[in-house]
Amino acid sequence: MKVLIAGAGNVGRYLARILEQSGHEVMIVDIDETRVERARSECDATVIHGDATEPALLERSGIRGMDVVVAATGDDEDNLVVSNLAKTEFSVKRTVGRVKNAGNAWLYEPDMGVDVLVSAPHTIAQLIEEQVAVGDVVQLLELAEGKAALLEVTLPVDSPVAGLPARVVDWPADCVPAALIRGSRVLAAPAEAVLQPGDRLLFVTDVAQADSLHRLLGVSLRPE
Repeated sequence: MKVLIAGAGNVGRYLARILEQSGHEVMIVDIDETRVERARSECDATVIHGDATEPALLERSGIRGMDVVVAATGDDEDNLVVSNLAKTEFSVKRTVGRVKNAGNAWLYEPDMGVDVLVSAPHTIAQLIEEQVAVGDVVQLLELAEGKAALLEVTLPVDSPVAGLPARVVDWPADCVPAALIRGSRVLAAPAEAVLQPGDRLLFVTDVAQADSLHRLLGVSLRPE
């Protein structure tokens, strides 16, 4: 799958690395030279310096050949412009728009070219409404048509990996630890942390590996 990400900030770069690990072809566009250089040093993606709200630049970047466009800048107005251009001008099949300010979420509608909006408060609300939390594991998102998922796992006191540096843990194949939440801190490089009971770990994983992950962490996904 070919994915264009508008925005080379923390969100865009992190998403690019996850997609690359899954074998997707990624391109990043950003107008800020510092973010562009950082993306080039951290990712294998094609990184373009330019304004993703400019149709001419998108055309030169090959947007017409993209399967998905992700508007992940830190500016809601820019994200809406990118999504609208991708959908209406370049007929991209699927667009994903990041909502920076939750109060602007009402603007992210299909009529504006946004197929999927990503907003932390809305994700939490959806979890509450759908009651998807089970035991120590929460499935936040279904990915790749149900073949993959974004999971949040809270480590129990008796977890076999508690006390170990994350980098020495033999994670199951196709299971990527994406972030670690400890209290109010978010660690975007979980491999550098020593795992502690109560840590909330975010994983992007092949659903076929979920049971192996649960056993490794000492948690279970029990039916309601």
